This record gives sequence, structure tokens and C-alpha cells, in this order.
Amino acid sequence: MIACEYAYMLKINILAGVLLVALSGTARADYKVKQYRQIMASNDETTIALFKSYLVGVGKGLAWANTGFRLNGSSQLFCVPAKMALLPENILDILARQIKEASTTMTEAELSEEWVEPLMLVGLENAFPCPTKK
Repeated sequence: MIACEYAYMLKINILAGVLLVALSGTARADYKVKQYRQIMASNDETTIALFKSYLVGVGKGLAWANTGFRLNGSSQLFCVPAKMALLPENILDILARQIKEASTTMTEAELSEEWVEPLMLVGLENAFPCPTKK
């Protein structure tokens, strides 16, 4: 049953990605923090909505990859509590908080050149650390 749900969600994510690329002139494979800030500060509601959809897709993709690791007996990257859903709002908030956190250890020039996708992964790892094995 989980494999069927995984296949279905994978198809949905692929379709969403294809639509995002087809509908958005700003669609890319990855974004730097400076681009993230420019898009989020723009007045173009459509671009912002599409960009947020992309970011949520990245977060959901990381969550599905993480599920695959768990199902295959591998170590997970992060451990979302069993009774908690990883909602779009959570994903976007985690990324924003991680960018803010990174600003305390990097110069503005360095942070502007960082990719948001790895920052999201680090944010998810920080938000949902896995219990250490004894």
C-alpha cells in the first residue's frame, strides 16, 4: 500500500514540476538566496505563488526521499514526528528560519550566493533531528 501511495505522489510531484516549468518564466533547477529574496520581495503574486510551489515541492521531495531511506532501512536525513504532517507553511517557514540562522554565521555576500535547496535540507534536519542511537 505504501509503495502505491509513493508511486502516486511521485507522479503528482513530477506533474507539478512539469507544470511549474511550463507556466513560469522563472523556473530553474535551483535558486540562490539572493534570487529567493528577489522573488519573495517582488510584487508579482503569480511568480511568488509558483516559486512557493517549487519550494514546497523541494521540501516534499526531500520528505519522500527520506521515507524511501526509512523503508529501505537506511538512516533518515530528518525525523518528522509520526503524528505531524509536513505542511507547505511548515516547509516555507523552515527555509526562512534556516536562511535567517545562516545569516548569523556568514557574510551577506556569502549567504546571497548559497543555494536555497541545501539550506532547506539543513533546516529540516535542524527542525526534526533524528534520535541518536545508543
